[in-house]
Order: sequence, then C-alpha cells, then structure tokens
Amino acid sequence: MTEKNKKKYNRIIVIVLILVAVFFIYWNNFRQVDENKVLAVVGNEKILYSDVSEAIGQNQQLSTWSQDQVLDQLINMKIAKIYADSNKYFAKQEYKEEFEWQKEEAKKGLMASVYLEQKAGEKGELDDEFYKSHIKENPYYKIMTIFKSFSEDDSAKVEKQMDQAYEKLLEGEDFKEVRTDYMEDKYLDPNNAEEIIEVNVLKSLLPRKLDVGEFSQPVYTENGYYIIKRLPDPSLTEIKEKLGNDIKTGKKNEYMRNYADSLKSQITMYEANLRKVLNNPEYTANEDLTISALGDYKMRGAYLTKFIQNSFPQTDIEDENLNYIKNIARELTLQNYLYNKAKEAGIENTPEYKNKAEAELAMFEQGWENFIISKVYNKIISEETNVTENEIVNYYNTHQEDFTSSGEVQPLESVRYKIKYKLQDKKINNWFENVKNDLNIKVERK
Repeated sequence: MTEKNKKKYNRIIVIVLILVAVFFIYWNNFRQVDENKVLAVVGNEKILYSDVSEAIGQNQQLSTWSQDQVLDQLINMKIAKIYADSNKYFAKQEYKEEFEWQKEEAKKGLMASVYLEQKAGEKGELDDEFYKSHIKENPYYKIMTIFKSFSEDDSAKVEKQMDQAYEKLLEGEDFKEVRTDYMEDKYLDPNNAEEIIEVNVLKSLLPRKLDVGEFSQPVYTENGYYIIKRLPDPSLTEIKEKLGNDIKTGKKNEYMRNYADSLKSQITMYEANLRKVLNNPEYTANEDLTISALGDYKMRGAYLTKFIQNSFPQTDIEDENLNYIKNIARELTLQNYLYNKAKEAGIENTPEYKNKAEAELAMFEQGWENFIISKVYNKIISEETNVTENEIVNYYNTHQEDFTSSGEVQPLESVRYKIKYKLQDKKINNWFENVKNDLNIKVERK
C-alpha cells in the first residue's frame, strides 16, 4: 500500500469517537488580526485571512505551512472552482447523486455514533469510588501559572520579562501580585486563577517535580512562557467540580472504543470473495458476493466497491491493496451493523440525533463546492499531470549530476519518487497557469 493510501485510510472517520484530552495548561496564542482582511482576489472571488485560518484548523498538516503556502493552495482551489464552473461541473446529475450518496453515508456514521453514545450512557453515573480509583491511577496537582505569549519578533523581550518576574518571586513578592503585573489582560481571569492538571502532563512540561508552594523557573513552550506554582493538592470535590465532565467523557469514550473493538473481533471476512472483487471491480458482477459479516449484517461486493470509488477515487482497487481494503471493509461492516442497530432502537427520532444531524448535515451541505473542486483534482488534474515511467527515466539520464554524491551516481530506485514529485509539481503548476490564461483568470495578492 502506498504512503498516500495510508494517509487516506487514516482519514476514514466511520465511527465518530470524540477523544477528549484532559489538558489544562492550554492557552491560545491569539493575535489581534482582522479576520476579514483580503489576502488575495482570484477572478471575482476574495480569499480572506479567516479562510486561511479555517483551512489550517481543518487540516492539521497545514499547521506546519507558512501563510503564503496555505494561500497558494487556496488560490489554486479558487482557480479549480472557476474551471469547474466553466465546464458545468456543478450542474452534472451524476455528481449530485454521488454527493447525496455520500451524505447518506454520513448519516449512517452519525446514527451509529449516537447509538454508541447511548450504549455508553446506559452504564450509569460515576460514583465516588470510581473517582477515587481514577485519581489513584491518574493523580492531579493544583497549580497557578504566570503566562506570556510571544511572536517571533518579541520572543527575546518576553523571555527577559519572564526572567524579571522570576527574580521578583525569588525576592519574596506574592505570586498572585506578580501574576497580575506580568500577565496580559486577555489571559488574566481572577476567578479562574487556580487550575487542576494531571501530574503526568505537568511532568512533561517541567524538568523536575515541584513541592507544594514551590514555583518553577520560566518554562518555554510553543504557546509561550510559563512560571508554574504548585498549590496544595485538590480535594475530591474540587476535582469533580472542575473535571467531572471531562472524566465522564473519557470513561464514556473508553467504553465506546472497547465495545467497537469487541464487535470488530467478531467480524467474519470472506477473503476469497474480496479477491474476486479486487480482480474484477466492475461491481455489477459482484453484487451478490458477501465480503464480510457481523451479526445479521452482510456487506456485498457492490457496496464496498462503490464506497471506495466514491470516497477514495485515487485508490487502486486491486489485489496488492488487499490488507488496506480489508481494513476499510471492517470499518464499513462495523458502521453498517451499528447503523442497523440504531434504526432498530429508533435513534433517528431521538432529540440527541436530531440536534446533531441538523448541525452536521448542514455543514455537510456546505461542502458541495469543495466536493466539486475535488472532482477537478481527482478526474482532471491527476490525469493530466500524471508522470510516466519514461519521463522519470529520461529525467534521470539527463540530470545525473543532480544525483551524484562523492563521485557516485545514486541508483534510479533511490531517487525515483523524488523525480516523480518534482516533475508532477511542474506539471501541476503548468496546468494552473494554462487554465488562468485560457479562462483569463486574474490573480491579485494583496
């Protein structure tokens, strides 16, 4: 299985299990920027600062990119949208039907998720004995922090200010007063000065354990600088008041994971039938082949093939991807089994499902434009920018000086993908330039 396919599989969210991390020293290094600031105009379409922020928020991989790199991608997406519009992609009935099919699949996942949550809720309320056991396994400290955020331009200045604050503490000044003097107002909440944090989380931030009443030296993190003071340990009542909901959520998620894993272990895979589908993915011939089964649910070859072709159009449905597709099949089998159970339990008529469905399916509808843009990328750009083996070999033979180290030429196999991506990037850039010229699309960066 290719690395690209692995990344795609990692994006399969069949059962929505929200994993809530109990992390209490988290500050948003927020900068006062006009969210409506226009960064670029593509044709008649504007790209705002908020669009860049939203893109980074939705795709964690983009968090390591510069603003200009993200902006480049958004500009290309706008060009792809104009291309789609000019070719009447938005009006194609087959795309509308496919989008509706994917929406129905999203509803299945949502109903399965709500059913799982309902099953977890049936476990009842957590009593004091549970909390005591939980605290024994996951001890907590109570702390107070002095925090200052920084940017690349003022990090040295902030470091100096935190050193000054630390010196004042060493001289015996009151921690709360130094905190008030040095922390920015937007982070200063006198009603929430004390925090409760897992001991293991605090250990990851500090080089050594703090005694009660002791404070740390300034600690550097990607969010800013901290000085942390350990207060007397929190009582059971304090932990329940401040963290009770998070602990309950964690316990519920643990139950849902275990329950889902238990069901997965009961799935029967019919590998011989799966191989038939992989060797002949024209699913009309495979309609009655059972690929997997769980309880009274049986997944057919036609459904599996349609799901892969609609959801992961660049995935090759062939025998070499057997294990990859088996994993997809297991996830789909679990989802559809839980969906059937959810229907039997009347989940669709519950307030919990209706509230979630209204919000999440409305958000899904907003993805129509991106869905069409993805068709341009998957059906047009990927095909027109495909790099052939001959192109790779020709480039290697004519640029061997680029692959020579210490007098020796690196073998083709060790540089094949490097050459492929270099040539593909060039083709992709040329494709967008050609579309801009053909459709007279003007791009203006602000």
